[in-house]
Amino acid sequence: MFSRIFKPVFISKNSLNFIKKYSSTKKGTTTNHENTFLTQFRSYPFYYTFFVPSFIGAGIGGIFGSIEGFKRTHKDSIFINCVSTFGEGCLGICIGFYAGLFWPFTISIMTARQFYKEEKIK
Repeated sequence: MFSRIFKPVFISKNSLNFIKKYSSTKKGTTTNHENTFLTQFRSYPFYYTFFVPSFIGAGIGGIFGSIEGFKRTHKDSIFINCVSTFGEGCLGICIGFYAGLFWPFTISIMTARQFYKEEKIK
């Protein structure tokens, strides 16, 4: 019964040659995992500046989220008001961070929405 499940795996000579060819670490050559976009991106000295729009968006989103949470529940009890303001502020931070991270898409979508105004039906 177990002999069918646990069969030994044999590596062919071609597989070994393929592994040797593409896993060499000679000086001057790079392996596949060293030549990724992320490692090239991190070699750029100011790679963290990519996140600047995200941090700006997170701050703005947190402010607007807190304002909306306060406006919605300012007539309720103080506990409900604080929970709602905090919750919507955190949600605004998350949405603002991701909107800043993908800013080319969000800016183009917001611009298109501003230019395209639906006509009111009379």
